[in-house]
Amino acid sequence: METLSALRIYSNNKNYVESLKKTLHPDNVITPDFMEIIENISEDNNEYIYEIVIKVKHSAKNFDSLRGALDEILSIIEMIDNVLIMLK
Repeated sequence: METLSALRIYSNNKNYVESLKKTLHPDNVITPDFMEIIENISEDNNEYIYEIVIKVKHSAKNFDSLRGALDEILSIIEMIDNVLIMLK
């Protein structure tokens, strides 16, 4: 049995979501055997959606890894947003 977690980032700026994917992708390529990360960029009514789906096989240890992966992704996104704010 697997647990699926999805994180979606919405933006009107295509460059922003593409930059997020390029920044996060290297870390998402190699994952533990019990985890799979799928990334996708889609467009819906001039809004770009960067979706990260994390599949994890069940166990308490694996859930902690899922939470750690999500925390790391959110921290990187926050850092990117803070840099963009400082550059404006």
